[in-house]
Amino acid sequence: MNRKEVEQAPVSVGRTQALRYIDGERLTMAESIQADCFECMGFYKDGRVDCTCKNCPLYPYMEYNPNRRPFVQKKSVEQGQAITEGVK
Repeated sequence: MNRKEVEQAPVSVGRTQALRYIDGERLTMAESIQADCFECMGFYKDGRVDCTCKNCPLYPYMEYNPNRRPFVQKKSVEQGQAITEGVK
């Protein structure tokens, strides 16, 4: 993946993240998945559609998957303690 190809791609989810990755920035897990799907789908040059690659381990998180799973955010230690204290 090179910067020029990515810059010429249509604006879609993953494009900004791919450019940030090329620039050496750190990405979150969600941003990494978006950038990977962007690259795998040929920079969405054929349109922003579901890849339908159900064998891919990232498919459940693919941005254009109609049944996409949301990313789960980890709870802080304090939130976890508050939850368990409320159960007692």
